[in-house]
Amino acid sequence: MLVQTIAHVAGGAYYYQRSNVSKDKDPWDPKTKICGVSVHAKYGGWFAIRGVISFKDVLAPTLPRKEPEDVLQGDKKRIELLEKFNFHRKD
Repeated sequence: MLVQTIAHVAGGAYYYQRSNVSKDKDPWDPKTKICGVSVHAKYGGWFAIRGVISFKDVLAPTLPRKEPEDVLQGDKKRIELLEKFNFHRKD
């Protein structure tokens, strides 16, 4: 399961990826693979989400959708996050 995507869809964390940066501000070579990273509004970067519970026969069609909080406004901060996550993980 793509847990970072699940966390984004569930409203638990915002999943930042290359597509969140304006095309004209994208600093990376088009051939360079840029991995996305989740950031929780209170707890910060989520580099590993360790578990998911999936219920086969449980549906909740009236469950309201919660949007994840976008804590990094603007291309500059998003580029910095993706740059550090992809190329400077030890920092």
